Amino acid sequence: MGALFLGSKCSPFSNNSMTYKIFFLLILNFQVLSKDLIYNKQADSDWLPLTYIINGTFDVAQNQNWFNQSDFSSKSTEVWRRVKDPIHNIKKDGGWSEFIQEEFLGDRVLPNILLHTLGGAYDGRWLEEYYRDKGIKYPLLMATLNSYLARWGNEVLEVSEEQITSHDHIADLYFFDTLGIFLSTNDRFMNYLVQDLAMRAWHSLPYYAPETGDFINSGLNYIFRPQMFSLSDSITPFYYFGMQNIFGLSLKDQDKTYSLGTGFFLTNPLERKMRIVTSFFYEKDDQLAFSAFINGSEGFRWRTNFYPTLSNITKSYNIGFLLGQRRSNDLTAGLTIRMPFGISTK
Repeated sequence: MGALFLGSKCSPFSNNSMTYKIFFLLILNFQVLSKDLIYNKQADSDWLPLTYIINGTFDVAQNQNWFNQSDFSSKSTEVWRRVKDPIHNIKKDGGWSEFIQEEFLGDRVLPNILLHTLGGAYDGRWLEEYYRDKGIKYPLLMATLNSYLARWGNEVLEVSEEQITSHDHIADLYFFDTLGIFLSTNDRFMNYLVQDLAMRAWHSLPYYAPETGDFINSGLNYIFRPQMFSLSDSITPFYYFGMQNIFGLSLKDQDKTYSLGTGFFLTNPLERKMRIVTSFFYEKDDQLAFSAFINGSEGFRWRTNFYPTLSNITKSYNIGFLLGQRRSNDLTAGLTIRMPFGISTK
């Protein structure tokens, strides 16, 4: 956003306090809108907002070579230092030309658009519908605050990697995340995402590991599966994206869908080092019920997730399971029951 003003006195960054006030006043005056596109009262947990914050915050921890969960408080202070005076920090970390090239014209623009803007729009609408269903006053404002808590946590963990500068945080929080919130209020745009592109969120079930004090198995993941590209009445290509990028085919059989795909997980995004990932997904009534990854993220040789929608029993008690093997050969298991996150052990 600030790139459009090039640091002039008219820049929205020149008075941060006023910028934030104007932003939240605009949010209060937006109304979302016609009907529930995403929220499913029967399938979605009452813990949705908190689970979303955990998934969003610890999403990048899937890349253990780059990011870690230690010193969260000091890292949060560092993010605030980097974003509270964006004009100064953009110039300090290379200037406007480098900022625009890195975040808006280079390799980072695609994940910025996919995850922060489109993913943010989907999740923002989902959360707004949740809060509206619960009868919360100002549901869009609550959804915005909820989204930004998750996105802020994500930026905090990114401080772990010294090659990430203030440019990344400023572009994400001021532009791509903000754009996602405003797009979430546009019915026509959201209908295109959800109906035409068949976008869905396949977010992870996070687990807390007492042995290390870290969250594992966290992540914000999405798919596109547009019917316009269907190969037959039952077979449709899909694209799964997040920290892992996977392409494959889905086979629909009445109320069940089976998907098989392969793709990659970037172990070093700057040097384009990657690991080939194979995956399988099972859906029941348009809800993800089971997933399996071979050679995927977070140091797992293989990992399976059993979601609450898998059976009537797991659905009734909101039960989820995790079972996987690390590349170190350690087995990891986790269980969640009617909670925003589960507990894991190895």
